[in-house]
Amino acid sequence: SAGYGSFNTRKASTNISGTLNETSYSIGVTSVASDGISAVKALAGLDADKDSYRNMSLNANLRQKIIEGHEVSFQAYANEGHINLDGNNFPGYQKNRQQIFALISKNTLTDFWLSNFKLGQSVDIANAVGDYGISNTRSTQNQIYWQNELKLPLGNLLLAYDRIEDKINSTTEYSVKNRINNGYVASYQVNQNNHTFNISLREDNNSQFGDHTTGNVNYALNFADFWRISGSYGTSFRAPTFNDLYWPYQDFGAWGTFAGNPNLQPETARNKEIILAYDQGHHRLSATVFENKIKNLIAGTQGLFNDSPINVGSAKILGLTLAYEGWFANYHLRANADFQDPKNEDGGNKVLARRAKQHGAIWLGQSWGDIEIGSELIASGKRFNDAENTIPLAGYALVNVTAKYKINSEWSANARINNLLDKDYALSSTASSWAPSNPAYNTPGTNIFVSMTYSPNF
Repeated sequence: SAGYGSFNTRKASTNISGTLNETSYSIGVTSVASDGISAVKALAGLDADKDSYRNMSLNANLRQKIIEGHEVSFQAYANEGHINLDGNNFPGYQKNRQQIFALISKNTLTDFWLSNFKLGQSVDIANAVGDYGISNTRSTQNQIYWQNELKLPLGNLLLAYDRIEDKINSTTEYSVKNRINNGYVASYQVNQNNHTFNISLREDNNSQFGDHTTGNVNYALNFADFWRISGSYGTSFRAPTFNDLYWPYQDFGAWGTFAGNPNLQPETARNKEIILAYDQGHHRLSATVFENKIKNLIAGTQGLFNDSPINVGSAKILGLTLAYEGWFANYHLRANADFQDPKNEDGGNKVLARRAKQHGAIWLGQSWGDIEIGSELIASGKRFNDAENTIPLAGYALVNVTAKYKINSEWSANARINNLLDKDYALSSTASSWAPSNPAYNTPGTNIFVSMTYSPNF
């Protein structure tokens, strides 16, 4: 496929897949480039030119069946991007490279034992130049994952071992450059008539943050016709990333500064959820009530002039999610809405930064033979850019339009208009309590993208 749109945006991609005897393969290449828009609204002293970007990615998969019940596969992904940045004195840029490789062995050892073994590696390289100087970072993550699924007389048992080794090298001197996390997982699930029960436990031994045990229990009941109710309770653990901890100091002039926080603690949470769902085939709807209590929530920004990630000692998010999808003759409707109260209980119950209390979307499509037209409304309530709730970000509503035309069995044309009404809105801002008049980050006005897709069958 190939497409062109506003801001001189170009995108091209190709994907090939096939099977030869016991071997299957796929390979895909995607290229995206755009002149972009200026990252921030006009401010004296800032380079307010357009901030262009380009990106190239490659993915490949190869799977080989050895004998019945045994196969091996290889997966690879590579991505390289270049982003231009506004600067206080001169334009800056950032180059990113990512490489992911995985070797997987899937083996049916007996009629009740399925084994999956994975060796994986991911490498992230970031090189940046700006007013703050030069920054080079290379992070490597190696993974060993072994999952075993056992069919029992009643239910299924899953046992897994998950080892992750992290290593980082940078122009910034980190106090910790390596860490290892060994995870041990056990999960049991049983399906009996209209009942489903699942319980799982995970033990993490982290060389930097110690031992943590988490778990989850879930029960679901199918009742009446098409109805299902379920409830779950779980705990979770998330260690700060190396970037959270040790991101190099960056001085953005009038925008402020940013750096990692080596004093961050792991994030832990207790989560409760109840779901009522209806699925009749042509109509699907659900209502989800949730409560998340989080200790040491890792917040990526405080909205301060001298900014860094922080731990929010005690956060609570109580909410309701409603969702619907339905088909009416040649109409297709999707809708969802979230109503939540995300608050910092240690900060006077202030709203968590950059989180709206209400947001939702609705999409309606209509088909006439080979033509499909869709319209979409996305809306969000107001948010605050900072933890102290002094910098408000107004709510917004966006209208998007989509169109698709199937020319024949191999060719199709697509078009999309985003922000049809040219709404001026912001998702985040450079403003802070230190500089409340600093501008918001820009978002695109009305823009269009059209593309052609060719899908031959050989």
